[in-house]
Amino acid sequence: MEQGFPESIAASGIKESWDMLGTRDPHEVQTGAFAEYEPQSKTYTVSCLGQRIAVSLRERRLFSFTEAGKVLLEKYPEYAKLSLLRYLTHAQDRPLSGELVKPSQLPGGDFFVSGSHVLPLARIARVFDHRPDMFVHQGQILGGTRTEHGDAALQLLPFPRIPLYLVLWFGDNEFPAWATLLVDKNCLEHMALDIVWSTCMLTLLMLQEEL
Repeated sequence: MEQGFPESIAASGIKESWDMLGTRDPHEVQTGAFAEYEPQSKTYTVSCLGQRIAVSLRERRLFSFTEAGKVLLEKYPEYAKLSLLRYLTHAQDRPLSGELVKPSQLPGGDFFVSGSHVLPLARIARVFDHRPDMFVHQGQILGGTRTEHGDAALQLLPFPRIPLYLVLWFGDNEFPAWATLLVDKNCLEHMALDIVWSTCMLTLLMLQEEL
């Protein structure tokens, strides 16, 4: 399984995120990110792919008490830590647009379709081709719900204000299986484009884990 770039490469961004989060008003963070806050321990709790993740400002540490949450933080820390901290820092109390787009259709989203930023959707399609029950079960472990699109589809919530929709079409004699990922058009109000990419990567990698 692809592990992504080393956490050390994201270290400066993670440190900067801790610094920024520490200066924010907890009430604004709670309202913007749909998070909880415990002032005595200075700890936020936020849902990430159906797992409760604790974010300790005092210890500068993220932890979870669920097995899937531990996999998320320990196997993909470079994606998970950066995405979680930036989401908490930047999420706003604003509604979703209700309009779904491909990440490449977001302003500046061209990099989603070139080089190392291409999302592993082809691999997702191969893994779950003609396996709708497996696909839905894996999504449900991550807090997702089935939707009626394509041959199989899921709505996933990597974060409370960042819904992702993953739609599969199964292969046949003429065409291989393929998958599409959609985001809300207003997602950039809650995180920068590179963090949208990191969040999408985390979601797709976790879908392929044996949980």
